[in-house]
Amino acid sequence: MTKTLKRDVVFASMLGIAILSNSAVGWAQTGWTDEAQSCFIAVDDPAEAVNVCTKAITVGGLSDEDLASTYSNRGMSYQELGQFDEALADFAKAISLMPDDPYHLSARSGVYIEMKRLDEAMDDLNEALKMDSYDPFARGNRCWVKALQEQYEDALEDCSAALEVNAFDPFALASRAYVRAKLGQMEDALADGDASVDYAPDIWESNFYRGLVHEMNGDMTKAKADFQRAFEIAPEQEEVRQKMVSLGFLATTAP
Repeated sequence: MTKTLKRDVVFASMLGIAILSNSAVGWAQTGWTDEAQSCFIAVDDPAEAVNVCTKAITVGGLSDEDLASTYSNRGMSYQELGQFDEALADFAKAISLMPDDPYHLSARSGVYIEMKRLDEAMDDLNEALKMDSYDPFARGNRCWVKALQEQYEDALEDCSAALEVNAFDPFALASRAYVRAKLGQMEDALADGDASVDYAPDIWESNFYRGLVHEMNGDMTKAKADFQRAFEIAPEQEEVRQKMVSLGFLATTAP
């Protein structure tokens, strides 16, 4: 699956380091503002994040790099709200400001994937990987696109490459667990699924995709436990609700 990784403008500016271990974060070169930092901090409330990110953009005082990061952060918040057109517009602005930064292309790919525009997602990810072939954010998202296209061998290569850079990425682990299960590598798939849940027990993706692996392995008791946990964490997620309906735990997919 894909992940959204907001970029912390402040610490990238102050320290000149990548503070998000799951992404190839570009480094802001010049000043930052409190508003831009608030845009990053508001990650758990996408509606509030849109408001504070908009304020940061309006107030100004940001370098091109920090402004691009702020547009991407707002784009991710729009994505969480299901406002895909607005999200794509913000990512386009970020890319125009920093066309050589793979981060913004990788981030935009997540919207395309959610919209099922897989060819456009793949174009963004291939372009990002031309800029940085080791970018784990792009590798992880490309793994998932290839999985959706049922190109499981190629997907496995990308997931494994992402995990070589960050072995503790629960999203890449969950993706690889699913891919390995599709390839019939059940022992390795279960190990990846367990690791994903161990590293991130409170995200729905880890639990849901380990549940799919258990289901493919014929262990419905463990599968149902994982699906129920995913539903407890994210009852609004469509694919989680669809699974709960198919198992008879819910009467409808409507939230």
